[in-house]
Amino acid sequence: MNPEVRTVKNILNEQSTDVSGYEPQSSVDTYYGRYDETLTTALTEKINVRATGDDLKTTVVDFLVDEDKTLIWAYQEDAIIVPKSLGGSMDGVNIPFEIHYNGNRKRVNLDLTTYAVSEYSAG
Repeated sequence: MNPEVRTVKNILNEQSTDVSGYEPQSSVDTYYGRYDETLTTALTEKINVRATGDDLKTTVVDFLVDEDKTLIWAYQEDAIIVPKSLGGSMDGVNIPFEIHYNGNRKRVNLDLTTYAVSEYSAG
């Protein structure tokens, strides 16, 4: 859903802009995965069984690392993953998909070696 943005000008030609809010979502149009990768396996399973509803629910982790590969922050949130198509070759598969964030966002610790998530603690 796109945010509702309203821009108005008063009699002095001064502009005011109001954003009513938005529903965060992401699009991954360039995902190309190898058949033995966990994400590829999960996405192809959702496509093959024509998953709907609760079968599309998962959790996602957004994170930022700096140029030294040090974690700056990580947030985990409930989401719904919607694959858009499937195609590929003998080596891998192209699966564009959408991520619809669904609340319960919380800051977490993330192990960058194993990608394991744990309860957030500073330091």
